[in-house]
Amino acid sequence: DAGQSRTVSLISGFGTLNTGDSTVCFTAAMAAVYTVVLETEDACGATGRDTLNVAVSFNSAPSASAGSDQTLFQCTPTEICWPASCSDPDNNLTACQLIGPNGSYNGTNICFTPAASGSYDFILRATDACGATDEDTVTLDITLNTAPAVAAQSDTSLFLCAPQSVCLSYVPSDADGLSGVTEVMVSGYGVIDTAANEMCFTPTTSGSYEFVVKVTDACGAVAEDTVTANITFGTSAAISCPVSDYDEFLCGADSVIQALTVTPPSATVSVSYGTYAGGSVRFLADTAGTYTIQVIATESCGADTCDLVFNVDFNSPPVADAGADLSVFQCSPAPICWAASCSDPDANLTNCELFSGPGTYNGTQICFTPTGSGSYQFVLKATDACGAVDYDTVGVDVTLNTAPTVVAQSDTSLFLCAPQSICVTYVPSDVDGLSGLTEAMLSGYGAIDTANNQICFTPTVSGTYQFTVEVTDS
Repeated sequence: DAGQSRTVSLISGFGTLNTGDSTVCFTAAMAAVYTVVLETEDACGATGRDTLNVAVSFNSAPSASAGSDQTLFQCTPTEICWPASCSDPDNNLTACQLIGPNGSYNGTNICFTPAASGSYDFILRATDACGATDEDTVTLDITLNTAPAVAAQSDTSLFLCAPQSVCLSYVPSDADGLSGVTEVMVSGYGVIDTAANEMCFTPTTSGSYEFVVKVTDACGAVAEDTVTANITFGTSAAISCPVSDYDEFLCGADSVIQALTVTPPSATVSVSYGTYAGGSVRFLADTAGTYTIQVIATESCGADTCDLVFNVDFNSPPVADAGADLSVFQCSPAPICWAASCSDPDANLTNCELFSGPGTYNGTQICFTPTGSGSYQFVLKATDACGAVDYDTVGVDVTLNTAPTVVAQSDTSLFLCAPQSICVTYVPSDVDGLSGLTEAMLSGYGAIDTANNQICFTPTVSGTYQFTVEVTDS
């Protein structure tokens, strides 16, 4: 009523009443129908009531569909496109866009050209008027063709005795799989066996044979490799074996070298003892005796054997014979000679000489003249063609005569009352021995007694009596 006061109150429902601006406010927690009942009362106590139903609905997020994941193979990089789209149940979609560095989106399709093999992700984002978004990711696994490869076996060299089939292998490969890969022999001989991955031919002459194999994949990419077979037709080995033994005379342990012809020169030669090189057999003969060496020559098409027999004799040293030791007595120095000689069991004596000592050797005797008494030593040296030597020593003890001596007793003075026998003594000596020594009184009185080494006389008058005694050796 105009001009009357009244009150308004919220009887039931949600929210709060704001009488100042006559509004009811509430926060909708969920989509639903919210009921609000208001009542007004005037000053007379009359009331009026009204009910308000508020139907609240919430925004739904949009939806993005980037398409299905794909695995693709390409021979070369080519543009790829597939359908993609966005939708919104509230029809308030504001944007549909491709996020990320790969490709582009034209509103209906995502398109891109791969630069290399790999896994690529694409994110499509949908946005509505409420700012709600949705993203969908699609992954494309892209494999770009890799050229195939082929590896032929290493170059080979073969020795053949007769024509025969020779096969050279190769290995094709392709990272993308061998399905659709073709194999051909671009150049070469014989035929290619693609099932066994071999190129086979039958050579009839020696030479170098070159083969080129090519593989091509389904995309037309190719690879080639080359292999060379060096073919040599061989022969059987042969040895020129001697018909008789070899007699070897050696000065001592030494190497024996014997030429031996082996054909062809390329043959492999082995020996049971020693070595074979430069067309000769060489071995060390360290003892005298018989050495049997088996030689085997091997070639690609056959072998030959030969037994070499070496009868080895070692040098025997020479023999020097200077003679037997001597003891010689001389009245005065005079030449002394005795037999001496050299011999050799191998008859290869080269020298027989007086190695040391006085005198000379004339081939049959050693002779010298002593210069005084003493022991003289002589060494005879024998030398053979191998340089072997022998020494023999002989000793000659020489005694040169030494003059004898005689010593009479000291002078004496005697007093006699009457004549009587008086004896004076003497002592003979000889370093060479008293045998053969003679004693005589050269002057004096009486008689000499050589048995007792004295001179006896009977003086009759006073006086001086002098006696001289002499000894003589042999």
